Amino acid sequence: MDAVLTGKEDMRNILFVSTRSTFHVHTSSYRQVLSFLDTLAPERGHPAMCAVLGFTHPARVALNQSLRRHLRQTGEQFAPVPGRTGMAMVVFAPPSFPYVFKVIRDSSSKQGWAGRGRIMDLYRWVHEMNRGRLMLDAWIYRNLHFSRAQFDEQVLAELLTSAPGSVRLDGDTVVLKHVYAQRRVKPLNTFFDETQDRLLREQAIDALGAFIKDLARMGFFIGDHYGLPFNTGLTHGLNVALFDFDDLGPVARYRFRETPRLANEQDELLWNTETDGAWFSLGENDVLVDEWEGYLGVPPDLRDSFRRKHGDLFTTSYWAAVQCSVLAGELHYVVPYPPQRRLVKDVTEPRA
Repeated sequence: MDAVLTGKEDMRNILFVSTRSTFHVHTSSYRQVLSFLDTLAPERGHPAMCAVLGFTHPARVALNQSLRRHLRQTGEQFAPVPGRTGMAMVVFAPPSFPYVFKVIRDSSSKQGWAGRGRIMDLYRWVHEMNRGRLMLDAWIYRNLHFSRAQFDEQVLAELLTSAPGSVRLDGDTVVLKHVYAQRRVKPLNTFFDETQDRLLREQAIDALGAFIKDLARMGFFIGDHYGLPFNTGLTHGLNVALFDFDDLGPVARYRFRETPRLANEQDELLWNTETDGAWFSLGENDVLVDEWEGYLGVPPDLRDSFRRKHGDLFTTSYWAAVQCSVLAGELHYVVPYPPQRRLVKDVTEPRA
């Protein structure tokens, strides 16, 4: 026994979460089990509780019923979701609904775009894997029907224009052939724009560093790391979770480098990259760790705090060690609870 979890906050933020692999409970009385668990963490909602126990189909049914009830009772429409417009997905939702809905675009100008099939494979893979508190689960729906009046015209126009392979208009009925539902979280860049509390900001930026390290030690890296604050969000437990997976790949695929220097300082002063071009070649999977800090999205007032705790991310030695560990098959387990929940603070393995 390593830790004890008590109270509704632990149930909501640590145990019954959509960012970890499901429990896969096998029982013939799942309705009774769920009825009891709903009383432990009512804020999670019945669909989420179904999903964390491995009952994905009942979860989808419950969420669909909840969505339609919400649309009837509130009169809200599917509207654009605040944040950066996704290059791979069209994202929309009723403004006060706790889930968002995502449809894959038929094509994209995004570098490395590999098509709808590749994105669907990634989402299926994440759904089936151990997400380790790092990635939000997504549930796929097929052939959902809604009234055209339930869609904001801007959203409907974008869906029909950019995703005709997944969305069609049948009279006054909108048919969503493939759509994903995902828990709503606040994007990290939005959190920093809206939050002034210094302690919360430092906790969030520390959580971002921990997220990058845990993800890497589990064997993964975000190829579009420059967009990381736009593709990650804060959960209720102030953990950082990834909600866009189209840039997720094996960490071993990447080459972590430092920017090569010119022969002397005079060359650096005289070199003009606009006219002279780059003085070194950069591969598709090359990551310049010494320049990464400027593109990671860390707010200027938090850079010193981030570097004190996670400055090793900007060194090639850190990434070389991570890649060696992953290639050696070493298992990294992301502990789901904070250190203060542990019963023994310093565990030493007994000698044989």
